[in-house]
This record gives sequence, structure tokens and C-alpha cells, in this order.
Amino acid sequence: MKQHLLCIYLLCLSWTVLSAQNKFPKAFKMLVLKPDTAILEKSLYPETDSIVMGYKQRYYQQLRQMDELMNFQDFPKELKKSMEKEKTALIKAVEVMKSKEPEIKQFKYFHAISAYSSEFYNTYYNEYKPIAEVLEWPNQSTKLSDLASLAIAQNADYVLFFENIHTEIREEWPLLKLKTTIYSKKESKIIFSEETIGDHLSEGGQWTCDAILHCLFVNGVKTSTELVFPF
Repeated sequence: MKQHLLCIYLLCLSWTVLSAQNKFPKAFKMLVLKPDTAILEKSLYPETDSIVMGYKQRYYQQLRQMDELMNFQDFPKELKKSMEKEKTALIKAVEVMKSKEPEIKQFKYFHAISAYSSEFYNTYYNEYKPIAEVLEWPNQSTKLSDLASLAIAQNADYVLFFENIHTEIREEWPLLKLKTTIYSKKESKIIFSEETIGDHLSEGGQWTCDAILHCLFVNGVKTSTELVFPF
């Protein structure tokens, strides 16, 4: 357990060190809207429960790990000073995580698209400072006027959303198609809109998946984010 918690801490510390380097010229804020539905082949519906259950289990596992790390004291002497500095941020992170519990309980299987996408962008846009703020956001109207109102109200530079999420059968295997669209507050218009396809095969690494529907969602996000990052 001690070794496991120490590894978590060292990983967090390594991100802090990496973020001290400057790669992107300007920080930005982006909202990723949750989709409101997805149309699946009937054979895939039995797998939707496992998507929901897996997401909720991961949330509670991460929360437990953060609580354990926050209460962990047996660090090497050379790390104790830096750990004290990190604890304040960790406490705030735990508070934010816990505040999301009602939202987690309302998680729908098609929300995996926005959840995975938000995680990807938060990881890759924040590898170096300045830090970007990428937030998953409740679904709403995507009329230009409504997107403009949302961006202004939330002081967001971009609003990203998904449309027409559906599966098709090709050569006896399902594919996931989705359209990814980005609205820019500065330009007051859509600056990106592309349809991409995800297949059912596990790509490994960060794109590892273990069931057909899970792989369709993971690879759907993969092909979408590869076009967007960096936009």
C-alpha cells in the first residue's frame, strides 16, 4: 500500500514538474457538452450497463485513492516538504471530486464520449503551462445563439459538442460514427466540424478497451481527438 501511494504521489509530482515548461502560447477554457443520446445496434444494448458500471467504479476507486493519499504520512523525508505544499491542492481536488457524485449517479452510457474526451484534452493540453481548463458540461441547445450565450456566461473560449452518434454494421462488425463540432467565442462561429469513425478493436496503451461497445466509444473518441488536438 505504501509503495502504491508513493507511486501515485510521484506521478502527480512529475506532472507538476512537466507543467513548468511552456509549450502553448495561451491558456483557454473549453466546455465539452454531454451528448443527449446515441443510436446503437440492438445487439449492443446489453453492454450499456457495463459502460455505466465501469465508469462509476472508476470514479469511486479514484476517490478512495485520493483520500488515502491525502491521509498518507509515511513519505521519505526528502518528499515531506513538497508533499505538504501539494496537500492543499489535493484537498481541493477531493472536494471537487466529491461534489460531482450526484452527477456521477446520473451518468448515461453515451456520456462516455464526452467523459473520455474531456479526460484526453485535460491530459494533453495541460502537459505544459499555461494550463487549459476543459470542463464536461450538461447538454444544451447547439444553436449558434445558444452556444454564444453559453460561452459568454461561462467565459469559455470554445464549446465542443457531438452530434449523430450512431453505430453501423460493416462487414459483420459494428462501427461508431459521430460528428465533433467546435464553436469559437472569439470568432462567433463554428470553426471545426468533422465526422469520424471508431472501430471495435483495442488499440492498446491509453486506448485499451475490453468489450465491443467500450472499444467503439474509446476509438470514437480517439479518432475525434486526433483531429481536434491541437486545433
